[in-house]
Amino acid sequence: MAVRFGNRRFRPGLWPSVATVALVALTCSLGNWQLERAAEKKALFASYEAAGVTDGVVPLDLLKENSPPFTPVTAFGHFDSDHQVFLDAMLNEGHAGYQVLTPLLRDGKTAVLVNRGWVPATGDRQQLPGIEVSGEQRRISGFKGHLPEPGMRLGEAQDAPSAWPRVALYPTRTDLENMLGYPVADTVILMNESESDGYLRAWRPQLLSPDKHLGYAAQWFAIALALIVIYVVVNLRRPEEESDD
Repeated sequence: MAVRFGNRRFRPGLWPSVATVALVALTCSLGNWQLERAAEKKALFASYEAAGVTDGVVPLDLLKENSPPFTPVTAFGHFDSDHQVFLDAMLNEGHAGYQVLTPLLRDGKTAVLVNRGWVPATGDRQQLPGIEVSGEQRRISGFKGHLPEPGMRLGEAQDAPSAWPRVALYPTRTDLENMLGYPVADTVILMNESESDGYLRAWRPQLLSPDKHLGYAAQWFAIALALIVIYVVVNLRRPEEESDD
């Protein structure tokens, strides 16, 4: 089917049309996904800012599953100082180091993992930083967090099977439960900076800003528009051009 525009006719082929529709649909879908991610990031950063000023601290057992990240939370128990984990490949301003994950054992309740902050690497993989901590009963306050996740998970977390503390690269909760030998809560407590026995703690979402996602969305929509323009221009021909073909 041909449509005439002045002295030109728009007569696209079947397969170029199918390919263009598919590519435009894909790029628009990616643009919409980036818009959704921008909205999610705005909500996440807003929850962080709100957590910094709220007086409402939620006991861990009353924390709702759908509560936002960085909700202030508290838990009572004692640290399992004999079984701690160094989260590997954690950078701070370009410097290599670890985040220290210490289980908090709660009497008769599921243990919770407490992220005590970042420590720099020693430069020797066999010489880990000292992270001793008292096992006395105490109340820990912090923010609702989660285990760091890689951009792509290539396999199971690796750790030294016989030595504590252990080094693990992006372990899952199941990985850690297998290491520790007891269940742990899904929530990780990011220990408050005011708490003792912690390390460098500058808790803030380590994520692309909403503006970045909006920029990526604009790029995908621009690509979709460019595909449409190219499709129209290529298939809009003069009669003499068609006869040459």
